Amino acid sequence: VTAEETRCNGVESSKSDLVCSSESHSLPQASSSGSKGDTDQNVMNTLKNLGNSMLEHIQVIESVFQQERGQVQAGLIENLSKNNLVEKGQVTAMTALKELRKISNLLLEM
Repeated sequence: VTAEETRCNGVESSKSDLVCSSESHSLPQASSSGSKGDTDQNVMNTLKNLGNSMLEHIQVIESVFQQERGQVQAGLIENLSKNNLVEKGQVTAMTALKELRKISNLLLEM
């Protein structure tokens, strides 16, 4: 494996593009004393920060699902009905994550 192992919030991942940040994601506040252009720019920056934050969290969750999928495939979870339940839950969660990724990308494009 050439990808560097990453540890983020107790989650290990071999994805080299996994973004991990311990800093808080403070959102800029719109100033009431600024012009409308400044306020609009602050809103745009807030939306971009929100998109970045969403993307970071999505990547962490996806890495957990990839690890769990590997454990299921390796036979660590041997009960077939439990295996099917885990797979169905993962499909549902991954579908939701894909939708969140679309929203995040839209926010980042603003």
